[in-house]
Amino acid sequence: MLGQAMQLTNILRDVGEDLARGRVYLPADLLGRHGVTLADLHAGEVTPEYRRLIRELCGLAREWYSWGREGIPALEGRARVGVAAAARAYEGILDDLELHGYDNFTRRAHVPGRQKLRLLWQECRVHAPAPSVCPVSWAEQQYLRLKGLRG
Repeated sequence: MLGQAMQLTNILRDVGEDLARGRVYLPADLLGRHGVTLADLHAGEVTPEYRRLIRELCGLAREWYSWGREGIPALEGRARVGVAAAARAYEGILDDLELHGYDNFTRRAHVPGRQKLRLLWQECRVHAPAPSVCPVSWAEQQYLRLKGLRG
């Protein structure tokens, strides 16, 4: 589910860039249901109809993030941290998109580097595996072992 959530986030982030390349990845059935036409997209205006469409898709992506996060504890070791941090960063793109009124025509939603580092740090504290050997204890053991061999 996280992969699908991230892909949908990419689609939502890149609507304006994709339009400039002649591509539309927004679901046609949802465009129709919200009364948004291709001409509306090419006009590049964030209308109330368009805002409802993007809000619905952001909500769907957030549901997928929620479901996908349930599987993170099953990942091995450091993979948990990386996947959890990536999910949080991608969901941050949705936050930025919402913060700016769902305008993905004239700006690209993003998460600043400092915020990504903060998210990584937070996920390390939650998901990083506890070390099986304390590095100080290990070093001390190795020192005593070597001292015993030479003495």
